[in-house]
Amino acid sequence: MIPKVEIVEAATLEKSKPLPDNVILENGKYFYKGIYLKYLNALTRRRDQDYIEVPDDDEMFLDYFNYDLTRAKAMKRQPKVDMRRLPLLKKDFFVPTPVLEERSAAENEKYLAENNITASGQDLPPAIQQFSEYDFGEKINARLQQYDAPTAIQAQGWSIALQGRDLVGVGQTGSGKTLGFLLPAFVHIRRQQRVLEEAGFKDNNTPVALVLAPTRELVQQIMQVALEYGPMVGVKPVVMFGGSNRTMQLRNLQQKRAKLIIATPGRLRDFIAAGDVSLNLCSYLVLDEADRMLDMGFEPQIRAIVQHTRKDRQTLMWSATWPSEIQSLANEFMTDPVKLCVGSTELSANPDITQHVHVCDSREKIGMLEDLVKEMVENNSNNQCIVFCETKRTVDRVARQVERLGYRVDAIHGDRSQRDRDRVLNGFRRGVTSVLVATDVAARGLDIPDLSCVVNYDYPNDAESYIHRIGRTGRCGQKGVSHTFFTHDNENNARDLVKVLRKANQSIEPALQQMADQSRSSKGGNSRGGGSRGGYGGGRGGYGGGSGGYGGGSRGYGGGGRGG
Repeated sequence: MIPKVEIVEAATLEKSKPLPDNVILENGKYFYKGIYLKYLNALTRRRDQDYIEVPDDDEMFLDYFNYDLTRAKAMKRQPKVDMRRLPLLKKDFFVPTPVLEERSAAENEKYLAENNITASGQDLPPAIQQFSEYDFGEKINARLQQYDAPTAIQAQGWSIALQGRDLVGVGQTGSGKTLGFLLPAFVHIRRQQRVLEEAGFKDNNTPVALVLAPTRELVQQIMQVALEYGPMVGVKPVVMFGGSNRTMQLRNLQQKRAKLIIATPGRLRDFIAAGDVSLNLCSYLVLDEADRMLDMGFEPQIRAIVQHTRKDRQTLMWSATWPSEIQSLANEFMTDPVKLCVGSTELSANPDITQHVHVCDSREKIGMLEDLVKEMVENNSNNQCIVFCETKRTVDRVARQVERLGYRVDAIHGDRSQRDRDRVLNGFRRGVTSVLVATDVAARGLDIPDLSCVVNYDYPNDAESYIHRIGRTGRCGQKGVSHTFFTHDNENNARDLVKVLRKANQSIEPALQQMADQSRSSKGGNSRGGGSRGGYGGGRGGYGGGSGGYGGGSRGYGGGGRGG
């Protein structure tokens, strides 16, 4: 937590050296430029609040605000990969089944078009449209049968990755990308192990595959999937992230002789700098949520890590957006990559999520939330929702209020210990609680496949955060619902929110549209919800009723087909 009148000082840089591009000097102090501007803006917007929550992970704190020259120098002292001493790398392990061999390029193009995927690259292999069309191993094949079919990004991404080609995947959260890069990783590890053993690299303690992700929560989420499938084919994954015992993480790597590391950039960089981890045999590299890693200031760490891997490695990069910074990174780290895009390369809301925005007064929000939770639980006792708030004080207050109604609720924010957060999140995943009240920081990386609903009790700073929040529901082709309480304190965000809604073909309440129009003309305005279609109570798309309401009509929370 950072008092609103204070910005954390970064470590002093060597005065004789020029400032790195991502570092800014302000009032005699050094900061990461992007993070400084972002939180300075947040402070300006929320003068009425005592605190602003930022990531409290010790590693994240270091990498956000501290340009650490000591670690950078230690990394440079570590020996780089000597390609002359390494065995020839084999990357193409794609063995098409007869069904895939018979599928024509025209049929494949039709499949991609039907699933709104654009692909750039030469000689695309056929997409694995059904789980039965490829052999990932008997046990994994059996586990996959619980799903109807691969997502489109999995179907085409698997065949490309199995060919050993570099891949850029651009798409919304919930597209199934985690299995999209993990299953080919398992195949690569097993086959590459044979190559290494034949070349005399037997029983070494060096990973073959590496997944980098921006946050410890996302690392833990990926680890859960890896633990579900990896042991079925003899792959033992380990994690490395800040905020947890470093010695224990290193011991796990050594004892398990793990060939798959899932890590945050800062913690892995520390292990490499100390000489505890070698990546000279790492031939399969994944950068997950690459855009977020750059936004969070991890580019120096990523570059340092990549320099310690094989130059002829296979690289997969996954990102929600495709800005110039990501394009430059892809051009530098990858060789003739295939690019798969799900929909637009601009960040957009998942069209499988029905979005409801309720223009209201701040005093009305708690009553609206109580009604939403009651409606959700009465429709189905197994339904769950996440309620996002901006501050820890609001989180605690809202959680207490919902708990008084007799519902199973828990809360997480930056003041809770990591052990406590893990307990709360695990309980929510198991269905022990129905409602989780959380801040963005505390709930990042949380993945609940069947999450019914997301509620934005407080609207976030920007449309990008809004899209990431509601993206917790409607994952992997399932339908989801989001509800957002929007007050006149948020009117500066009205135009951007309307753009998000319109792009996702959602209905736009007149009160919200009026706010957006007033914001555009810089005239302000004091109207409050209501109206025949908008507002708290009424009409089509309103909070309680009509054809787009939460509980009723053709697209209520528990209702029939998709409307609105």
